[in-house]
Amino acid sequence: MLIQCEKCSTKYRFDENLMEGDGVWVRCSRCKYEFFQENLFAKPFRAVDEDVVLKQFDDLRSEIKEHQPEEPHFEELADEQEEGSITREGTEGREGKPAKGMGRLKRFMKGFLKIFLILVFLVLFAAVCLWSYMQSGGLHIRDIMSSVPYLDRIISSEDPAVLKLSQIKIAHLKQRYVQHWILGNLLVVEGTAWNSTSFPVARVRLQARLFDAKGMELAREEAFAGNLMTDMELTTLPEENIKRELSASQGTDVSNDRVESHGQIPFMIVFTRDYPAAAKTRVHVAGVEKLLKP
Repeated sequence: MLIQCEKCSTKYRFDENLMEGDGVWVRCSRCKYEFFQENLFAKPFRAVDEDVVLKQFDDLRSEIKEHQPEEPHFEELADEQEEGSITREGTEGREGKPAKGMGRLKRFMKGFLKIFLILVFLVLFAAVCLWSYMQSGGLHIRDIMSSVPYLDRIISSEDPAVLKLSQIKIAHLKQRYVQHWILGNLLVVEGTAWNSTSFPVARVRLQARLFDAKGMELAREEAFAGNLMTDMELTTLPEENIKRELSASQGTDVSNDRVESHGQIPFMIVFTRDYPAAAKTRVHVAGVEKLLKP
């Protein structure tokens, strides 16, 4: 049998064979509450009087018969009375009216036409404003194409013979530290500038920028390609000599006066100050010249 604690309502399975007399005292193992559990099997069941039960069933059956509803009576319609008629929607009752689907389609087309006309008007208005601004000298088509990513690759508005900084590619980029005997750690950025144009170029100039982890710029340095320094020079030369060596436009180690089409030229950029917060380095072409005579 199942018993339940009177205090915490915890239920337990109890062996009824342990019941004696009117009941036993038990203790809840959860809340330690003691209570008296009556022996339900000790109380005899009251005898059932069959005559009383049958009499109650007869009384109940007679009450049901008294409350039965009467059968409804229906009057027949006269022969001359006309029955009402219902015309199915979409046939005779909707003569002269368009179908629901066609009306919905027409409303949709009207709304779509309004939206289309509004968009055309806005595009024309924006084009007129842009054309007027360009005519006044405030903007050039080249500026628009340069501001939109990959647009200059789809629509070419410039002469392919015109030199652009983006035509000088940067490859083999790396950086390292050199310990200077006075200045401390020098950040050395090295790489190769590649001429992707169909004509020779000269005076290739690179710029490197340092950023912290939040994207704030810390410093920037420039150098002409073709100027390379050994670790001995970077360790012993004064800061002014290092900058003078890297600022030679013609290139002291590799000629920067002429970089052939699809040719390469190495470069080196040196930061003479230590920036411990530097987390990212970016290098781009800061200047280049096209040779007038191939």
